[in-house]
This record gives sequence, C-alpha cells and structure tokens, in this order.
Amino acid sequence: MRRHGWLLLPFALAACDRPPQPSNATIVHSESEALTPADEQDQPGRDGISTERTDIPELDGVPLAEGRWTLADGPEARFGLAGEPSFSIRCDNQLHMIVMTRGAISGDNLQLITDRGATRFDAQGDGAQTVASFSAKYPWFRDVLAKADGAIGVRIDDGEPLAMPVDPAIAEVVSACR
Repeated sequence: MRRHGWLLLPFALAACDRPPQPSNATIVHSESEALTPADEQDQPGRDGISTERTDIPELDGVPLAEGRWTLADGPEARFGLAGEPSFSIRCDNQLHMIVMTRGAISGDNLQLITDRGATRFDAQGDGAQTVASFSAKYPWFRDVLAKADGAIGVRIDDGEPLAMPVDPAIAEVVSACR
C-alpha cells in the first residue's frame, strides 16, 4: 500500500497549488511598477474606453457655437439655431443604433470629442450633411458621451470641430436607446 502512496504524491501537491485566476481578475502591481492612467493610454478614448476627465486639446481656442439643444421625439437631441440643426444625435429604435448627423458639411468620418475621450466613426456625406451610425450598445456612448462635462466637439474628417455645450438631452438619447 505504501508503494502506491508515492504515485499519489504529485496529485496531492498539485491540489495545494493556487487555483487559476479568472480572466477578468485585477492584476495588482507593486508600487515600483504601478501603472497610471496616462501609462495605460496615451490618448484616452482612442485605444479603448477611458472615463477619466482630460483637457480637450482638439477644442482649445474653438469658441462654442451659437445655438441651443432641443429634445424631440424619437428621441433626438438637436443643436443649433432655428431651422436645420448644426448637429443632431438620435436613437433608431428599430435598428438599435445611435445616429449622428452634422449639418452643412460633408465627409467620410465623424469624430466626437469630449472631456473623457474621443472616438471616430465611419460616415457618409451627401454634400449637405454627414451621417454616422453605430450600435447603441457601444459602451463609449454610455460611459463617455453621456457623462461628458463642459463641451463636446464634432469634427468631420480633419476639419475644424464644431464645439457645443453639453446638455442633458444627449444623455437622455443615449439612455433611451439602450
């Protein structure tokens, strides 16, 4: 019987080993190798979703556009003066998409810029406006855009951004579309 006990020894030792960590476990770094948010992401919001507030260099020196936000059925938040909005964001409930439209300019991509990060979407321009749409389940809408503070910007291609004040109507559209 003792002779077979040696055969079980590797299994007994393996059972004493630490169980594997789940894939979503947090790795704790020692103080000397601790990462800061700046180390993790050189450009918040571009390589992943960062929710830390940052300066908005893309909007430095860009004055806020004239206009105000209105909320329409759909829901749709529109910014601008009377008439056609300069920018709108709406929920397409049938497709579960957030649809962003920048009026009076046409391009191939639309970039949203906030104090928490920026992201760029493929878009279609028809000469009079640029339209981009993306899944409403994209966490950036909830974690970054809906929580933006101060100003947001909309840039078409590499042009000058349109800077607008943040408004609760934006978060209302995002939350209604999830």
